[in-house]
Order: sequence, then C-alpha cells, then structure tokens
Amino acid sequence: MVVTLRDVFARGDEIPAAAREKLASLGRVAKAHPTFPLLVVVHSPKGGSAERDKSRAQAAAKVLSEHGAGRVEALAAGAAQPLLDPSQPGAGVRNERVEVVFVAPSSI
Repeated sequence: MVVTLRDVFARGDEIPAAAREKLASLGRVAKAHPTFPLLVVVHSPKGGSAERDKSRAQAAAKVLSEHGAGRVEALAAGAAQPLLDPSQPGAGVRNERVEVVFVAPSSI
C-alpha cells in the first residue's frame, strides 16, 4: 500500500506540523502492523538536489520511527519518476511528493 503525501517539505527542509502529524499517524499504523516494513520515497521536481532529497527522506523516516514504525528505509528518487511531464506548467508542484510504502512482508 502506498500513501502519497504532498507539502511535506513546503517550507524547505522543515516538516510542518500538519505533515508531521500525518507521518506520525502512519508511524502508529506501522507500529500496529510490525511485520510490514516501510519505505519512504522522496520525489522532487526536475533539477532537485540529491543530497537534499536524501536528507528529507531520512527526516521523514525519523518521524515514522519516532512514532513506532519498526523498520523504515529511506530512498531519494529525485525526478526519476515524475507523475507529469516536467516540461508542463505546474508539473514540479505535482511531481514533488513523499510516498510512504507499506511493503508486504516476506514469507521467507
């Protein structure tokens, strides 16, 4: 299951209270289902900084962990998977997002 969040980093690298609460809520869901590891994927518009995206992914993962998520991996996808063609007007806003993926547990 994938939960897509927008405006997580609307103020630069700081996570605003509303986005922090959404991440906290997802962390509590993960705590209730500990067999599902989480993957946090940060997507940015074309021309974003890889280091910034990595730092943002780690910050979001930290909030999830602080609220009970046991296994969280952070990934910076950058502009590799846009939702809209980056050349379209306004595409950058739509393409910038944080996805929290509840990964199906392995049967191994």
